[in-house]
Amino acid sequence: MAMYPETTFFYPAEVLAIPSDVHPAESVSPLHSSLNLKWTAQAVQSKPLYRLKFEDDDDQEHFVSAEFVVEWPGQLDT
Repeated sequence: MAMYPETTFFYPAEVLAIPSDVHPAESVSPLHSSLNLKWTAQAVQSKPLYRLKFEDDDDQEHFVSAEFVVEWPGQLDT
């Protein structure tokens, strides 16, 4: 689960790259909208980033600060 960029909501997301695999040059690619690009450029300067693909988001990739990515606990064993 991760916070969708420019929102305060967490959604399921697939991790495409962990912070050690994401390089600052990748995160400012022309694939991002200008709004997401601005947000991403700010995050690159201060926080590790995950490269994610959110469910039902037309296969778009987003960079999200590590502080806004959490492991989905899944189904609890009883």
